[in-house]
Amino acid sequence: MDKTVIFPFQPWKPSDSCLIDTLCTLGTRVLNTDENTTLLGILVGTQIRPSLQLNKLLVRFQRLCVSLRWRARTLQGRVLLIKTMIQSILWHFMSVQVVSQTELKLFDPLIRNFINNTPSRTTHDTPTRSQFSSKWHSAPINAGGLDLHTVADSVELLQVNLIRQLIKHCRTRVSSPPKWFLPAYAAFDYALQGQAIGLDFLLYGLHLVGKMYLTIGNRRLLYGVQKLCPNSRTRTQFILN
Repeated sequence: MDKTVIFPFQPWKPSDSCLIDTLCTLGTRVLNTDENTTLLGILVGTQIRPSLQLNKLLVRFQRLCVSLRWRARTLQGRVLLIKTMIQSILWHFMSVQVVSQTELKLFDPLIRNFINNTPSRTTHDTPTRSQFSSKWHSAPINAGGLDLHTVADSVELLQVNLIRQLIKHCRTRVSSPPKWFLPAYAAFDYALQGQAIGLDFLLYGLHLVGKMYLTIGNRRLLYGVQKLCPNSRTRTQFILN
């Protein structure tokens, strides 16, 4: 019970005083409106903003780059560290939090400086000059590049894989979407505005996707599917296979 706290999903109101008193009798701490806690590594609270979450993640990312600077003495070793140990701290956060393309680009200078063996001293350091263009980092190996995806591209692939896992689950249990998808399921219901429900978004024409999901913050998720699989038939085969 030492690590257990009770926090509100919306600010406490004066009329909640009796409820708060009752909760306090359970022996656990009840957080005030202006307090927050950590749940699975994610800050939660009524006044937590995505920008605060992102700033904390940027600091953690930058410090990890500095601490791992001497773990790899070769270029290939630094690329391997980026893929396996550094970028991996992002995936849980990015799977539950919508982050804009502009904000995701904040990680690019940190990665570039680490690859150039000059890790950033702050989260806002500019990319160091190199004899190679940054495009070389993401170019495939057979084209002479490092095959290192940008954070933005990696997040899109992560979100597409979540959709793939969802469909794989629903193929065996059609009437029972996984619980982790229920908030997104409700968001899709809202976006479809009574024209369809839930998983019907997979049947929508791709020319409608950008406009429809931009308002609920899931445009990048569907854009990732569109980018990898331009037509609906290929898209379906990609996700189900």
